[in-house]
Amino acid sequence: MLIAHASSWAVALVLFVTAWILLNKGKDRPAKAVQMVLRLFYLLTFATGVYILFQIDPTPLYYVKAVVGIIVISLMEMVLVKKGKNQPAGTVSALFAVFLAAVLYLGYKLPLSM
Repeated sequence: MLIAHASSWAVALVLFVTAWILLNKGKDRPAKAVQMVLRLFYLLTFATGVYILFQIDPTPLYYVKAVVGIIVISLMEMVLVKKGKNQPAGTVSALFAVFLAAVLYLGYKLPLSM
């Protein structure tokens, strides 16, 4: 299940960047389609993460990683929504980068990392 989780968040990041580029180019309709697929990968990432969390004997740091992961998913969605509405997304983008770095660090620091 670890491979499924890592694959789903990797695909989600690729789809996020794709949607962001499409929104920057003003291609709203293709960006909406990519966002819908991205939302499916949010669910897959969340579901596989919850499954892994319940399969192990987690320490408190695993719960911190889970909360930070949920925050990353929320910030990804907020960045794209603000970008789609042509609102400034600089602060949310900076928060996204910080929390993404934190969740990646925690994910590879904890013993279940690949």
